[in-house]
Amino acid sequence: MAIESVRGRAAAPIDCPALLSRCIGKTNLLRRVLEAFVSQVSADLEQLEVAIAKSDITEITRLAHRMRGTSLSVSATEFAVTAQALEEVAASTSIEEVRRLTVQLQDEHRRIASFVASPESAS
Repeated sequence: MAIESVRGRAAAPIDCPALLSRCIGKTNLLRRVLEAFVSQVSADLEQLEVAIAKSDITEITRLAHRMRGTSLSVSATEFAVTAQALEEVAASTSIEEVRRLTVQLQDEHRRIASFVASPESAS
């Protein structure tokens, strides 16, 4: 992972230096962790759509909590903030607010997936 390529970019979706530290400086481990994160969140977002369609607040809250935790573990701070907001509002807000936050999560997930797949992050 080209750490230098993300320094100075205010909008980087992953704090690579922090994650690299968690990965004991092993870039191949960092890459595998990020790829696993993108895959898991894809599945979680699909499950979230089903839970929203069913208005299953318990499942929405569970998924938001899990996504928050996993995103914090890979230093995806913006994603974590949105997942936390979803977790907090799920039980006390309209399903429309849940949908709005879900769209934000989907957008941020696409940004992370694009970042992970980019040629500059492969080195």
